[in-house]
Amino acid sequence: MADNELIGNDTGLLPFSLEAEQSVLGAILIEPESISDVAVRLKPEHFYLPQHKAIYSIMMDLELEQSGSIDTVVVLERLKKEKEENEKKVEQLDHRIQRLENRIKYYQDGERKRRTHRLCTIAGTLESIAPEIKELDITEVMELLEHIFHKEEIQKLVHRMKINHDSRVKRAKEG
Repeated sequence: MADNELIGNDTGLLPFSLEAEQSVLGAILIEPESISDVAVRLKPEHFYLPQHKAIYSIMMDLELEQSGSIDTVVVLERLKKEKEENEKKVEQLDHRIQRLENRIKYYQDGERKRRTHRLCTIAGTLESIAPEIKELDITEVMELLEHIFHKEEIQKLVHRMKINHDSRVKRAKEG
């Protein structure tokens, strides 16, 4: 099976013959009027290779448009035209993907900046409320905050503040 392939039976794909596909296409190029007989039994989707599907589709289109005027030059011109159109589409999609990636990066950078600003504001507020915090290193500050926020009274207060915040946000959206 040199050029003939049997694509795995487990996958459900059918066997195909490269030589048979090439022979059909070559026969149509040699005898263009034979496409009307071939087209009754053979559809573009019956070809395994995408290139062969494209060539056969072009041949069928030419048969419909020009009633049997199929030749190598015309088929090649159509293939080149399709290739150029597809390359333009790929280029447009690449450009669109790049724009979307840039937009995502912009939003992520903005979110990162907002988070950094918010954290700096919180840290500045903590330092203004308890100036001694400035003297502590980050580990000591984290231990202090864990100790403070571990207290049930503080947890209830934070929960109440969150509920109040959510209510204000909801009223602002509604009104």
